[in-house]
Formats: sequence, structure tokens, C-alpha cells
Amino acid sequence: MSFLTIKQQTQSKLGQRDRLSAEKKIIAEFLDEIVSAPM
Repeated sequence: MSFLTIKQQTQSKLGQRDRLSAEKKIIAEFLDEIVSAPM
């Protein structure tokens, strides 16, 4: 396995993790809006 392939795999894993945390952040903000909204 070459160094470049390892580097690409690590970058794609990091990208997936960033995307997941961004989605979690959006969901958390969405839930906060629902909770704080007057019924």
C-alpha cells in the first residue's frame, strides 16, 4: 500500500466524521428551536 492511498483513506474518513458532526449540529439546533418555540 502506498503512502498516498493511506492518506486518501484517512482524509475520506475524516470527511465522513465532519459530515456526521455537521448533521448532528443541525439536528441539535432544530430540536432547540422546537423546544424553545411557544406552543
